[in-house]
Amino acid sequence: TVKARIYELYRQKLPNIPVFREGDFATQEFHIFMGRTFSLSRFTPTQANAILHASNVFRFALVRNPADRIASAYLDKFVKSQFIKAQWVVSLPVLRCFYGERANPETDTITFRQFVNFLGSVPDEGMDLHWLPMHHFLNKDQKLFVGRLENSRDDFQFISEHAGLDIQNTRLNQTTNKRSPEIRHDAFADMSPSELRSLEILPNCQEIYDQGLLDTVKRRYRNDYLSFGYHL
Repeated sequence: TVKARIYELYRQKLPNIPVFREGDFATQEFHIFMGRTFSLSRFTPTQANAILHASNVFRFALVRNPADRIASAYLDKFVKSQFIKAQWVVSLPVLRCFYGERANPETDTITFRQFVNFLGSVPDEGMDLHWLPMHHFLNKDQKLFVGRLENSRDDFQFISEHAGLDIQNTRLNQTTNKRSPEIRHDAFADMSPSELRSLEILPNCQEIYDQGLLDTVKRRYRNDYLSFGYHL
């Protein structure tokens, strides 16, 4: 959603970039393009630092409720992308903590409960960027606008106005599917990735938690909750 919004914002100023439709926003091709086009990693450290501190640059960051972020990361990296080799660089280090050096991402899996317990035990220095606490990405001394994904409609409107762009206030890359109320939610955290994929609809970021797992995430990401105003 965030990358799709940024793409829509800047497509107006970069008319020659490839055209991606809403259905393309979840594809690997789109994510690779966004990384190559907008990531500061394509610059030298000196160049990147100059951009970040330029007086004429409008700086903003978007954060997400930590619990939703962690659930989304698990569903993406361990469930939806289990057989996508390009994603193994993210999932394999975690799987090795459970299965050893011979871990096989095609056959070895972990449940969401195991994933959350893993996060609760590993230090920040050992975390992949996809679940590293968000406050590490922001310099406290740097002036920037921090928006929240949960408030994306208003925050993206604010961003687009400050960037001198016009963007439709629509939510991109969102599912509108609703689960049948007869489905039990309390078992999702202990289902294997294959069991989750067998469901007609994957659980959303709230359904996959029980209270114990939510408490673990709140303890582990306490600084993020406090730094960005999320309720503990």
